[in-house]
Amino acid sequence: MDTRTDPARPRSSLAVFAADEAGGAIIPGLIFFTLMVMMGGMAVDLMRFEHTRTTLQQTTDRAVPAAATMGRPRSNSCWCCRVPDHLHGLLHGLVRIRPAD
Repeated sequence: MDTRTDPARPRSSLAVFAADEAGGAIIPGLIFFTLMVMMGGMAVDLMRFEHTRTTLQQTTDRAVPAAATMGRPRSNSCWCCRVPDHLHGLLHGLVRIRPAD
């Protein structure tokens, strides 16, 4: 007599575990959840990168004409010191420029 069809014979715990289908969607659910969290993190990183790039681009777009139209250059060796003071702090904060010695 076959043990799979005979209700009188107990099945091994491994066979019961292998036949149990409860919770079968947990593994794909965890994989999809992990992928969604990873993609969300990548989206946040890309957004922050684009924000920094756009801010730097706008700052340099305003600073270049301002530096070109100034009548007298300052004696400081830093090239970005020729821009108005309100742009100077932003440009130094984004690029972290150190003047050459």
